[in-house]
Amino acid sequence: MSIACRELGYCLYKQKEYEESEAACKEALDITEKLPLGRQDPDRARTLYKLSLCFEATGRLREATSALEEATEIMENKYGSSHNETLKMTRRLKVLRKKLQSNPQSSLN
Repeated sequence: MSIACRELGYCLYKQKEYEESEAACKEALDITEKLPLGRQDPDRARTLYKLSLCFEATGRLREATSALEEATEIMENKYGSSHNETLKMTRRLKVLRKKLQSNPQSSLN
């Protein structure tokens, strides 16, 4: 169920329905936290990654960075720093941090 919510959130993000996308991703996070791995579940990390895209699209770079930092940490702990998904998140995190540094006003969101 959490994967379905996450993917719905991503579809809504692609359609620029950011408010609905955020709600679907947050619902997926709530579901995932009740699963055996809880906050350390890799599916939770994938949802945080997609939620960070939504935050970034709405100019909420601080929230996007925070969500992606948490996602990256989960993936590193589960799969290591050389795993494809971890590397993807790490690269994206570097981009977000640069955006945040170059646009400090966005950090107020």
